[in-house]
Amino acid sequence: MVGAFAMGTGTDAKVRVAAEIFGASAGAGSSSSKQTQNKDGDIKDCQNSSPDSPKPPAQCGAPIRLVLAPIAKGKEAGAQPTAQPPKEKEKKVVATEKSECPKGMVFADGKCTKPEAVKAYECDPKNLDQCKAQCDKGSAVSCGILAESQAERNDFKTAPDLFKKACEGGHMRSCANYGRVLIFAFGVKKDGPAGIPFLQKACDAGDAVGCAHLGDRYWFGDVPGTSKDEAKAAKLYQQACEGGDIGGCTRFALAQERGTGTAQDLAGAAKNYRRACDGGSADACAGVGRLYANGQGVGKNEIIAKMYYQRGCIRANGESCTGLGRLELAGGRNDDAKRAFESGCIWRDPVSCAVLKVYYGEQKPIFPPNSETMNQIQAGCRTGNAADCATQGVLDAARGPGIGKMTLQQACNRGDKFACEMAKKAQ
Repeated sequence: MVGAFAMGTGTDAKVRVAAEIFGASAGAGSSSSKQTQNKDGDIKDCQNSSPDSPKPPAQCGAPIRLVLAPIAKGKEAGAQPTAQPPKEKEKKVVATEKSECPKGMVFADGKCTKPEAVKAYECDPKNLDQCKAQCDKGSAVSCGILAESQAERNDFKTAPDLFKKACEGGHMRSCANYGRVLIFAFGVKKDGPAGIPFLQKACDAGDAVGCAHLGDRYWFGDVPGTSKDEAKAAKLYQQACEGGDIGGCTRFALAQERGTGTAQDLAGAAKNYRRACDGGSADACAGVGRLYANGQGVGKNEIIAKMYYQRGCIRANGESCTGLGRLELAGGRNDDAKRAFESGCIWRDPVSCAVLKVYYGEQKPIFPPNSETMNQIQAGCRTGNAADCATQGVLDAARGPGIGKMTLQQACNRGDKFACEMAKKAQ
């Protein structure tokens, strides 16, 4: 977002800097025979801006927005996802996005240039010998890429030192990765408090991954010396999301959905879940499917909900498979529902396994939700959420005869068709 700005055009005019236009009257200092200029805001006011502020200073806003989007190669037409992709999980380190340059050119000092014109340049991640050579010549990003490659192979003999070297050279993604190396003891002695400043440094410099992982630390409060602060975590997740980190968008959407650490904003949650789902997050697909299924923040639409649940289930998200199964069973499509619940149980979703046991009579092991999740389900049911009551009823019914049927009937009376079906089989 461009804040205070100044633009000057003319014929035969000398080039002038923005400060000169701000400081001079129209036409002053110009040898142009024809002069036009446009300016808005106060350049001094922009100096008072802060990266933590959600809005620019009063005189630093302007009706100009410049959006940069990478020109990337698209997937082949007709390409389909695999039937059973790997389970979505958080990686130990996050890879640096490769800068694309025309053939015969390399990326260095913020631009594409000829390799002979620079001392060192960003290496090709597929050429680790080149990465080592360019790292030795002083390319911080090449050191980071080399460390990332080692970490992905669980080789942490030299990766921590390379991350630190790259961070000191100005590669912010390496600062974020080095912070996580210290926090989770990847190849080094665990030192969580020492890792936080590296995440903070990366985030302050605009690295979205650094903001997302720093947000995690305040969300969970799992590093000594860093207390749990959900409001601060939500703000960091928002920064990460606005910076393009899909994990940050997913986490911020969850905070918005729950009203945890930030004001509850179901419409905003749906928007950010959609963004993250489109970016490949299966957890986010489950989130937006849930909002459409329940009509929260968006109009209730089971067709759209099923579409998002299917995307999440294909990506091995158990909650998405369960959500899809619930809609199918409510619509009387028992065979389709069973297939969805079977997938959900494979991905260890407790509700899917419970449905297979209670409704279909299969002896499936039940993986109970963690206490925090169960507390949220119970709280939702107490406040009248039919879907939460249905979930609680299914989980209770799977524990044994005589448990859960009353809760399922309660959810059914509130209009949950899935609960009505389950109540028929609960003993």
